[in-house]
Amino acid sequence: MIYIDSLPQDDFYTEEFQTITELELPKSAYFKFKKATYPDFHGEYMSAAAISVNKNDFKKLLSEVKNSKKLMEYQDTGSKPYDWIKAQTGDQNYVFFASSNKGNDYHFIGFCKDEKTIIIHLVKW
Repeated sequence: MIYIDSLPQDDFYTEEFQTITELELPKSAYFKFKKATYPDFHGEYMSAAAISVNKNDFKKLLSEVKNSKKLMEYQDTGSKPYDWIKAQTGDQNYVFFASSNKGNDYHFIGFCKDEKTIIIHLVKW
């Protein structure tokens, strides 16, 4: 028997970014680190990613998210994928972070102090 590991590709994380922010991912973006759990029988999963962007895109996205009404809560909730991503990025502090609970789902975005790394986190319940 052969098992093939099918980790989510960049397109999956691009969609996660759009789900969380309702914004397009800038062309300068690339995924430095990404991690997700496998969906359970109910389709529940957790995902997180560290996205690197240029400084102009960082500032633009930061401004757009701050002015958005989508992410209005300021809670930083962990999970195994999120905690792993944070460790990979050196546990940076955030210049700004925001979150929301949409239904039972948790959406999070954090803008790191290096002004080039953005961390997204989605928990789908």
